Amino acid sequence: MTNPAMTNKVLLVTSVMWATAARLAAAFADCGWRIDVLAPPGHAAGKSRHLGTFHPYQPWGPQFILQRVIETAEPDLIVPCDDRALRQLLALRAITAETAGTLARSLGETRTYPILLSRSQSLEAGRALGIAVPLTIAVSNPQALEQAVAETGFPAAIKLDGSWGDDGIVIANDVAEARAAFRKLSHLASPLGKAVRALRRRDAGYWWDILQPGPTGICVQRVIAGHNATCSVAAWNGDVVGALCADVVAARGSFGPPSVLRTTDAPDMIDAACEIAAKFGLSGLHGLEFIRGEDGSLYLTEITPYATQNAHLALGPERDLIAALTRAATGNSCPARPAVADRDLIALFPQEWLRDAQSPYLHQAYHDAPWEDTAVLDAIVARAEAATPFPRDTAPVLILDEPEIEKPAQ
Repeated sequence: MTNPAMTNKVLLVTSVMWATAARLAAAFADCGWRIDVLAPPGHAAGKSRHLGTFHPYQPWGPQFILQRVIETAEPDLIVPCDDRALRQLLALRAITAETAGTLARSLGETRTYPILLSRSQSLEAGRALGIAVPLTIAVSNPQALEQAVAETGFPAAIKLDGSWGDDGIVIANDVAEARAAFRKLSHLASPLGKAVRALRRRDAGYWWDILQPGPTGICVQRVIAGHNATCSVAAWNGDVVGALCADVVAARGSFGPPSVLRTTDAPDMIDAACEIAAKFGLSGLHGLEFIRGEDGSLYLTEITPYATQNAHLALGPERDLIAALTRAATGNSCPARPAVADRDLIALFPQEWLRDAQSPYLHQAYHDAPWEDTAVLDAIVARAEAATPFPRDTAPVLILDEPEIEKPAQ
């Protein structure tokens, strides 16, 4: 049933320069949404031809800005696109009843998110649901660390809460490396470590992290031999309404963001996602990370409670998260968008291009560049070139002529 109160406006929120918000803007627009974006100045989403209003994100007083933008824009849905943006939404205080209702509609049961934002607590919740997870032990001091690695064995993954991608994950092969990893991650979680990152990365958002510290726990996780896999989902009131499962073919490092995916049918991944969504009462866009063991067994390793980098993809009736979320949120019969790829191998943009500008996957796979919005494409390329310290003679060149892939007409 159509919801007459909905105006079909979505607010995409990000505190970082990742391309996710720009890609989601096009996806939501294709499904009939009006698009507002709250992002740092210069973000590629500000160039989107689908954009309604661009609201500049400021790291100083972000909660005040968030609240003002939400009350001004009056979105039906709010989609956080990174960990910090999610935490800032959850930290809003003295909000109106309308804003509280929008947050609940967009995220689900917000009271459950502190558990989701803790790697050890979220996986323990998964284990309690009967989902296989690698042995994961929270540690608070060097003595607890040594006891934990004695149980997990080596290699072990030392992980920091509140970190993104492989930024807060270190693989240790012995006790000495585990101690060094613990010292490194403890420093990253400290105010001094955050201040250093704010200066080195030119990301003032880390100052907010100092003033409003999020989860900073450290855990030790047993490393399972196998390959990485991922399941991105759309959820509504605790039900999974759409899922996109894939094996990771290439990534930046062992725990970094995927750059090449091979889509797959994985009922066991979807079953795990359904259990997690129901347990935490989730709504919106989320991701789960897995290891597929060498014997085919599946292990849940991470829960990402915000939009993932491949959530925008349209891969057919059963693999279109934005269309599925639109149907659930509005009650409208939003059809799935036409599949953008004629193959199961997807090279994500700009991730694979930055990982290896000569990668064969840029030709063998469907190269997921925003060909239909050249201003966004140019902005992403310019940002990547400015942010990546390539030697003058080895900077990657984006190959726009891909004879194996038919690009949408401009």
